[in-house]
Amino acid sequence: MSVTIIGLQETITIIDRAISRLNFEQVFSEVANQMLEQIRSKTPVRTGYLRDHNELTEVSANGFTLSNTAEYAIYVEFGTYKMAARDFFFSSINELMPQLIQQIQTSLVL
Repeated sequence: MSVTIIGLQETITIIDRAISRLNFEQVFSEVANQMLEQIRSKTPVRTGYLRDHNELTEVSANGFTLSNTAEYAIYVEFGTYKMAARDFFFSSINELMPQLIQQIQTSLVL
């Protein structure tokens, strides 16, 4: 299970002159690490395996990738017909998305 945050290339193209003064990679890195910390804190723990397999696998000026490589993570996140969902991954991302947008907007102010 993973999520890739993309789609900012169009915005970057529009504001090309300002890009030389901005560091999107730093903004993405800060927010991605906050998201990862929140995901880890919300991950249900029985043995710690699920929590320990939350990873920030890529950060660039175009976005970042968070993932959980535990083979059963998707079943915990979304549930099964026998088990209720225990959302930890996407709920954390959704909670912090406004902060990411705010930090990008703040970076764009010249």
